[in-house]
Amino acid sequence: MTQSEVKKSLIDQLRQQGKETPYTLALVDDYMQHYKAVKKLWQDVNRRGVKVTCINTKGFEVVRDNESLGTIQKEQITMLKMLQTLKLQDPVKAESNDDYL
Repeated sequence: MTQSEVKKSLIDQLRQQGKETPYTLALVDDYMQHYKAVKKLWQDVNRRGVKVTCINTKGFEVVRDNESLGTIQKEQITMLKMLQTLKLQDPVKAESNDDYL
């Protein structure tokens, strides 16, 4: 899904629940900032890998876990909490609901 599709899905869910207010729309904007951050963190993991080489404080080269992995987990937990607070589901692509009529 694209960023615009995710945002549209969240706003549509708010609208369906009658909770489309400036406050909840601001929370959707915040959610989208986290969404963008996770995408950038995954780009870092894909570029540098799961393990990265760095220099420790004593000047020795060491291999460590890519810290982006831990940050991704924290961001995703925050995103899930935001969805729960707004009582929203994961963003989904719009599908025809004609069968429900």
